[in-house]
Order: sequence, then structure tokens, then C-alpha cells
Amino acid sequence: MTRVLFRLIVSLAMAVALMAFVSLRSAEADSNGTLLQLEASIVHASQKIIPSVVSLSSYREDLQDKRNGEKGHPSESQLLPDFFGRSFTLPFGNAPDSGNQSTSPEIGSGFIVGADGLILTNSHVVSDVAELRVALFDKRLLTAEVIGVDAESDLALVRVNAQNLTPVEWGDSRKLKVGQIVLAAGSPFGLKQTVSLGIISAIGRTNIGAIDYEEFIQTDAPINPGNSGGPLFDVHGQVIGVTTAIASRSGVSQGVGFAIPSDSARLIVDHLLRDGRVRRGVLGVSIQDLNEPLAKSFGRNKTEGALVTNIIDKSPASTSGLREGDIITKFNNTHVSSATQLRNMVSAQPPQTEAKLTVYRQGDELDLGMKLGERTSKTISLPKPPSSQVSNQTGFQVEKVPNSLAKKMKLKKGEGIHIKDAKPGFIGHSMGVRPGDVIIEVDGKAVSDVIGFNKAVEEARSQKIVRLKIRRGDTKIYVASPLDQL
Repeated sequence: MTRVLFRLIVSLAMAVALMAFVSLRSAEADSNGTLLQLEASIVHASQKIIPSVVSLSSYREDLQDKRNGEKGHPSESQLLPDFFGRSFTLPFGNAPDSGNQSTSPEIGSGFIVGADGLILTNSHVVSDVAELRVALFDKRLLTAEVIGVDAESDLALVRVNAQNLTPVEWGDSRKLKVGQIVLAAGSPFGLKQTVSLGIISAIGRTNIGAIDYEEFIQTDAPINPGNSGGPLFDVHGQVIGVTTAIASRSGVSQGVGFAIPSDSARLIVDHLLRDGRVRRGVLGVSIQDLNEPLAKSFGRNKTEGALVTNIIDKSPASTSGLREGDIITKFNNTHVSSATQLRNMVSAQPPQTEAKLTVYRQGDELDLGMKLGERTSKTISLPKPPSSQVSNQTGFQVEKVPNSLAKKMKLKKGEGIHIKDAKPGFIGHSMGVRPGDVIIEVDGKAVSDVIGFNKAVEEARSQKIVRLKIRRGDTKIYVASPLDQL
């Protein structure tokens, strides 16, 4: 009996082991099958996109005299430092074998969007060129003509004299998700038809400081000098972005790259084809984001929306009933989450378009209507949001506004007080106030002298928060900070 039981136990153990082995082999097979399917998708997508990718050689006179650093790396003028101390690089550089000629090509990328020779690239690839040449997939080298440039979005259209080319298939950038696999194609360091792999690291990136209109796709797919203007595409071979910039201290890929979403790029293409330029709507205001202290100072718990800091004379906003201190919460019934988002939504509308704003004002929501104006350099101002860090004392040194500064800023007689110093480690400094600023309001009340300023700050203690309206150069901004630790 014991021997029978022993044999039964051994048989059961062998059966379990066999089942585990079969299950393991099955899991390995499934895993290998999944990897092979992914690999096949990447290969198919790459083969689909490569015939549409081009390399652009931009010839600029005396380029070498203007460059700093080694060949293949961007010049200092291509490094865009932001307010966090990082550098954002436009990935555009010399060909490896360009030599030291007085006229030397810089290499960028692009992709075909029209079978008749229409190519999309970055504007910084084609700006101020003496000659532009395009190398196609079939190794033809053609001279290109620039037909439209939009520097504010860093996009440009060029055309070559060729027919029956292979245009890309566009994807929908509105459906992208963080973690999605993407690929970048282009000519890094002049190495044509290069494909790199990564994921979408983030979507809707703003305040990068690389271009005027930003709502970037962030990716860790390697992007290097020469990739500028190339496509960012998905595993179906559909273009979902245009590679434009990288965050880097060295000028080469460190895993943080940025691409213009395909939906934005397609809109720009339509404008450039139709008009040769992009016409953008404008409200005629300066706006900024809200941080928590600033929102609370206006009686709101939400930081969403765009705070109006200045209204430009004779602009659409000036006759709409919009006021400084209003918080724009909706544009044409679409929720506004930030100043950048509002700016992008407004600019996407043609000039003279009827627009509706929903604004928060002193606890009430109001609907205002206006007809959009047309953006010009004189109607643009989007100050950087100040720091929201808090310290224990104001640290302000204030004085009467010097006559020369009042005249320069076109201030009214007795308007505001001048910030002579804002000491590090104090509230004034951490709010973002700097020497040269002029405080014109404290919690909505005008100030004209040091005594009035000190009194207003003392009154703000009861609310445990203080809000300042500041004149800085030609624009106005709001800053706020808690006072509960004073």
C-alpha cells in the first residue's frame, strides 16, 4: 500500500512538473511571438516612412566664421537657455565631411507631404539660405525653393521639381498617449535615412522656450543635430509630429526631444499653401498662468485659466469689456487650462473671427464677445510666470519712482513705487519681483508712496495672502504669496 501511494505521489509530481514546463515553454513562445510582432511592426513602419524622408543641405555664406564648437554640433546661437538653466537645442548642424570652406552646408531633415515635390521641414533649417538642396530617397539631389515660412511655429514648406513622390500618411496627434512607442527619422550628423526608437514621454509640453507657439510632444527617441524637420511616427508608419528641439547641455541627444504635433503642423501647411504665411487671431492682451497663492488672492481654489495682466490700447479686448485682473476660463466654450493653451487656441482662429470669452471676475462668471484682431509683433506679450516659493518676510526696498523711469514707462504722476531691491531669501525675491519693477497695486488698490505700500501689506496680513500688480518694462504682471508666516 505504501509503495502504491509512493508511486502515485511520484506520478503526480511528474505531471505537475510537465505541466509547468509546458506552461513555461508556452509563455516563452507567447513572449517571443509578441516581440516578433512588435519587431515586424517597427520594420514595416520604418520601411513605409523612409521613402518619404529627405535630407536638406542649407548653404550659408561665411557660415564657419559664425560657428562655435566642433563640426556636427550646433553653434551657440542655436542653444536656447530657459529660465531653469537648461539649454534647448535646435537639432541642426554641419555635415560630417563639410570641411572648412567659407560656404559650408548645414544638414537638416524633412519629409514629403505632396507627390508633386512639396516638403515640410523646420523654418530654422531653411532661414537665410543662399542655396537649398534636397537629397531624396532614390539618391537624386535637387535644388529646392522655399514657398512658405512660419518662424513662430518653426515650420516651412519647400518644393522640388519632381513628380510621383511618396507623401507621408498623417496620424492623429490628438489620440497620442504617454508610453506609446514612436520612431524618429532623419539625417543626424548627416547620416541619411536614420531611424531611432523611443516612447512618448509627455504630451502638451509648453513654456519650453524653443519657439513662440508650443504644445510639444516630448519623446526619448534619440534626436541629434541633423534631425531637425524630420518626422516622428508611430508603429503604423503614420506621422504624428515634426522633430524640432532637444533639451541638452551638450548639444546632442540626452533623451529629451520635442516634436510639433501633426495636427498643428497640418494646419500650418494649409495656411502656407494658401497664403504663403500664417495669419493668426489675437485678443490684444497680455496673460499669465496662475499659481496657488495667486489664484487664492482672487478668491479661487483652481489654478486653471489665464490671468489678464494688460490690455493693449485699440485692440479687440479694449472694447470688449475685458479688464485687467479677469481670469479667462473658457474660449468659445472650450475650457482654458493655461495661458499657453489660450494663446494657441486664439492663434488658431483667423483674424476677424467672432469669439466668446468666459471670464471670472470677483466671484462672478461673465460672457464677453469680440471680433479677433490680427497678430503683429506689437500685440504679443506673454511674461514668464513668477516663482511661487515662499519666505518669511517681504524683503522689499521701495522708493518713489524716479522721474526718468516714470517718463520711460509712461506712468501717470505719482503712480506706483519703484523696487530698489528684493533681497534673496525673502518673499519679494521668491515672488519673482526684481529691481527695476514698479508696484502699481496691492490687492487691487493703487499705491503711490512707500507709506501706502507698507499700510497695504499690513492690511493683507488679515487675508494671509498678498497680491501685487507690477509694471515691468512695457508689460504688467501679477504676483502673489502667502503671508501666514510673517
